[in-house]
This record gives sequence, structure tokens and C-alpha cells, in this order.
Amino acid sequence: MIWLTALYRRRAKWPRLLLILLIIAVVAIIVFWMWPTFFPQTGDWPGVQQRGVLRIVTTADYPPFEYLEQGQLRGFDIDLVQEVALRLGVTAEIQDVPFEKLLDFLEGGEADLAVACLRPTPERAERVDFTQSYYPIGDHIVCSQTQTISVGDWRDLRSYRIAVLSGSTQEEWLRAVKQKGDGPLELHSFDGMQDALAAIATGSCDLLLVTAAPPEALLAGLGLRVCPPVPLIPDDPAMAVSRGADELREKVDAVIVELQADGTIARLCRQYLLEPPS
Repeated sequence: MIWLTALYRRRAKWPRLLLILLIIAVVAIIVFWMWPTFFPQTGDWPGVQQRGVLRIVTTADYPPFEYLEQGQLRGFDIDLVQEVALRLGVTAEIQDVPFEKLLDFLEGGEADLAVACLRPTPERAERVDFTQSYYPIGDHIVCSQTQTISVGDWRDLRSYRIAVLSGSTQEEWLRAVKQKGDGPLELHSFDGMQDALAAIATGSCDLLLVTAAPPEALLAGLGLRVCPPVPLIPDDPAMAVSRGADELREKVDAVIVELQADGTIARLCRQYLLEPPS
């Protein structure tokens, strides 16, 4: 009789245990579905909406796209992202960080958007997602005013000592060319535009390969000039967002299309002496 009583009591506990397990399962499902609402991903659109702020990182050493003027951020990209934030109904909060740290800020959830004349590359695409391109551009070559540079494709670069900016698309692309063994390339990397231009002016390098041509006034003072754009790298500049921030990326894409259609991007091009997209 004792063992029957124990069995009865054990069976009586089962409905209570099942009820507890059922409650836990229901709560887990609710939390799973409601988590993005109460704790939105920091780098995606719900997080931006909740804060009312679009956190943007840039590197202000690449005129006319982004630069400092009397301590204030200026440039084509700066005005562009401010307009993007305005049309998204949020405030733009722009931070100047080292170029090599841009993607780190996105990956760490410290920023929502990166804009610095970034061009998508396979290496960068493994870390972040990109919006559509907002400005078609070639690769510009800066050289001495007294030097004749002839570059039709990348093979012609083998004849020159090449300066690039550290972390730039040009550096990544040329290093990949070297690793493939497609030809000897003498490549010199510089942390900032001023250092790279000084290397050309002093004859340490023959040419500087960049996405955006520096202002003519700056070049003239150093005895430098810009050659016509050369289509070396296929991808045009785009903005970067955190991996998986699809809703934010789609909303920024829609605004870029709108800015292209209403002439805002063409106006900014004229303002910053860039050639308007055709």
C-alpha cells in the first residue's frame, strides 16, 4: 500500500509540472517575438527610430567628400548624409574617426552608418552591408605638374612608384593584384592625404591613386595636378551599414533614389565642384 500511495502522489505532480513547462514555453515564445520591439538591434532601423538619431561615422581627410573647415565637418558626403537623416525624420550625429576604424564602429554597434567615399570590396562585404552607389566615379591620379603619366589600365601602373591611402579601396585592390602575382607593383601606403601628397611633391612617389581628386587649389600650391579619371576599380562609392541591418539599408537606398531623382545629388556635386552624375 505504501508504494501505491507514493506512485499516486508522483502522478499527481505531473499536471503541475506540465503546466509550469507550458507557461515557460509560452513566455519564451513571447519574449522571442517581442525582443526586437523592446530591445531593437542597435545598428538597424528600429534602434535608429527609438533614439531618433542616425549615428554616422566618417573620416574627415578626403576633400571634397569629407573634410574639416574651421573645426566643422564639411563636404559632399557630409551634406548628403545630413539630407538622408532629414528625410528619414531623424537627427544626424556625425563622428570623425580614423578610416581603418569605420567598419569597427559598425560591427561594434557604435554607429548605424559609415560614409567616407567607401567603395564595396569583397573584404569589406564580409564585415558590413552596403547601400546602392550614390555617386559614379573613376579613379583619379595625382602627379607632378612636370610629369607625364600614361595609365590606360592597371598594367600601366607597374612603371610607377604608387602612393595610396592606408585602408583605401585602391590599397586593397593593388595588394590583391600583387598577391595574385599579376605583376610587380611598387606600393607605398600613407595614413593621410597630406602625407601622400607630400610624397608626390618631393618625388618619393610618382603618383597618388585615389577615388576623389583633392581640391585644385591645394594641388597647385604643391606643384601637383590631377589626371583624367581612369576606370580601374569597378565599384562606385556607397554607404555602409551593419551586417543584417536590412531595413535601414533599404530605407537609405530609397532616400538615395529620391535624392538622385529630385536633383539634390546633382546640386551637391556642383556645390563641391564634382561632375554631376549623368
